[in-house]
Amino acid sequence: MEGTVTFTGALSFMGNFDLASYIRQASGCPVFIGNDANCATLAELWQGRLKGVENGALITLGTSVGGGLVLNGHLMSGRHFQTGQVSAMVTNFDEPTPATTVGATTSAVKMIEDVAVACKIKDTHDGWAVFEKIDEGDDRAWPIFSAFCRRVALLLINLQAVLDLDRVLLGGGISSQPSLLAEIDYQFEALQRQDPRLLANVTKPDLLAARFGNQANLRGALDGLLMHLNHEFTQY
Repeated sequence: MEGTVTFTGALSFMGNFDLASYIRQASGCPVFIGNDANCATLAELWQGRLKGVENGALITLGTSVGGGLVLNGHLMSGRHFQTGQVSAMVTNFDEPTPATTVGATTSAVKMIEDVAVACKIKDTHDGWAVFEKIDEGDDRAWPIFSAFCRRVALLLINLQAVLDLDRVLLGGGISSQPSLLAEIDYQFEALQRQDPRLLANVTKPDLLAARFGNQANLRGALDGLLMHLNHEFTQY
């Protein structure tokens, strides 16, 4: 239902709420509602590094993993507004549990915390200090970081096997770190070398950092609102 927010995860007790109507009545202003990853994808499609890309995706790396999918030049939302929910993908087919989803096993925040603990960094949320250790090749930091990048690369391989995308952008705070893209790129190719089928049947997409960083959600929401007002926004 357009404009209705469905709360899940830790906020599932809040149920469903027609947020668009509530804000519209309170403010008298037009309202556009979209999830964060889709809004970020709209921003990149409008003015960023997905502009002119026929088939692409934005993967956001943070507390969990978000996704936005572009096919044939359009943001895909799906009949149930759930396209791109890569965090729900299962990573263990033998024992599927909430703890074995992409969202649970590929948390950038958890990776930062794990490196901080291993390197005895006092503030376990200090990403800058963590990446200083990673970029130094610290023996305590690098294995944790490399394993995280391998999991992201596996996610990208699975997406590519199904969608054959031209370009994938990485978003989230850590996407500005050059070592992140370099290591994910390396891990993708390493996985291909391990299995000739992956080398033959899965083409590595153009992998870039998203352009707009933490401003992407706001820019994309603005784009969605403008398209709604101009009757240009179409649900795919």
